[in-house]
Parts: sequence; structure tokens; C-alpha cells
Amino acid sequence: MTEYILENYKPERIRILSRSEYNQYLMKTEIDNDIVSYILGDIRDAERVDMACRDVDIIINCAAMKRIESCQRDPLECKKTNVDGVENLIQSAFKNKVSKVFQISTDKAVYATTLYGKSKAMAEDLVMDANWYSTAKYPMFSCGRFGNFIGSTGSVIEIFKRQAKSGVLTVTHKDMVRYFIDPETVAGFVCGCINKMEGGEIFIPKMPSQKVLELAEFICPECEIKFTGTREMEKIEEVLFSEEEKPIMEDKGEYYVIRPNQVN
Repeated sequence: MTEYILENYKPERIRILSRSEYNQYLMKTEIDNDIVSYILGDIRDAERVDMACRDVDIIINCAAMKRIESCQRDPLECKKTNVDGVENLIQSAFKNKVSKVFQISTDKAVYATTLYGKSKAMAEDLVMDANWYSTAKYPMFSCGRFGNFIGSTGSVIEIFKRQAKSGVLTVTHKDMVRYFIDPETVAGFVCGCINKMEGGEIFIPKMPSQKVLELAEFICPECEIKFTGTREMEKIEEVLFSEEEKPIMEDKGEYYVIRPNQVN
């Protein structure tokens, strides 16, 4: 995302707020630019979020606990990041008169069965509802709903590549299907949505779906496949939108737009 913005726009400043010192170090070795500021902090810390958002025009929130089993095991920790953290951002956006806030969401928020999905659905609701409290139209709040990011930390592709060294890949279920999208496409899509958002939209790119088993066989055809069984409350196939959302959804060609709340 940061590389895409630097290559395609002319920002005065980009601030990266995250709690991982090591990941920030790795990122700085690749993006060592005076425009980019690396700030250690946690989205759970309202004061730190508020400091990072001073004089900011646009907030893009990618922070989340996303491992299904971790969220199920430690629900309070999941809530602190995925729900309370979003509330901190919303409050800070109002306080600092931020123009636009864009929340990264997931297809697992649709008909949510896992705690992770439920927490992201709650985050979507918080962001959509925040538009009702904006004065003079700002801040604007919108969401982007995505599938699995190819190459992201802990992604199934990363796991398969690591497992390939042992000669055995683990797949939860032979019929497991997921949507996939690459980070560069996400970056371009998010920036495009921010340019056109009016507040209150959920933007959904049209993403290809893939059987996880077929993906495993493609990545490492010589490896043995071991089926481990679905995780607690995990769905076999995700959906990008619910049946109930269809009446308020527009097909824009390469993406969909849902407007749950028509803000006057």
C-alpha cells in the first residue's frame, strides 16, 4: 500500500502506526523515504492513535487480529483490536477533523460464524454508523470488503511454501473455497475507492475464487496432502455479500458498492 501511494500520488507525509517493531524495521529497509514516518503504537491505545492522527487527512485501517483459532481462543483480545481499536480510530477522526477513513474488512464478516468474522462485522457497523455523526459531511467513513490477501503474513500461500520443505501440505477440507486478491490490486482499489467515496459505502472488488486444495496442488504438486478438518465454526465457502444486501447493492462492473445506511 505504501509503495503504491508513493509511486502514484504525491503525499506530504505518510505515517505507519503498528505495534511490530521488527516488521517496521523490515519495512524501513525496503521503504526508507523521508516522507514516511514509522510510529510504534497499538490501535488499542486511544492516546497513541490520537497522536498519530494529528493533522492527518486520510486514515486507512489494516490493523486486525485475523487468525481464526487465535480469535476463538482469546476473544477479549480479538475485541480489543478488531472492535475497540476501530472505535479509537473513529473517535480520533472526529477529534482531529480527518477528511476520510477507510476500513479494511473481510468476506468473513458476511454471515459471520467465527469470532473473527463477527468482530469484523461489528467493525463494519461501527464505521458505517459513524457517518451519521459527521457534520459538514466530514469525516467520511467507508469500508472495503476483501478476500484473502496473497502473500500476507500468515496467508495460506505462505504456510504452504513453508510446509513444502517437509513434503506434506495441510488442507482443512477438500471442498474449501476462498477468494484471493493480490496486494497491489488491493492498494489500487483502496486508493480508487477513497477518491470516489462519499461516506457510508462498502466497496467489494470482484475477486476470483479458488479451491484451497487446488491451490496446494499447484504450489507444490509433488507434496502429500493431509486433511486436518475444518476449524471451529469455519465455513467451507465464503461469500462476498449477503442476500439481504443485494437490494442495496450496485454492480459497478469491476466491483460492487453496498450502501447500508443512506446518510442525508
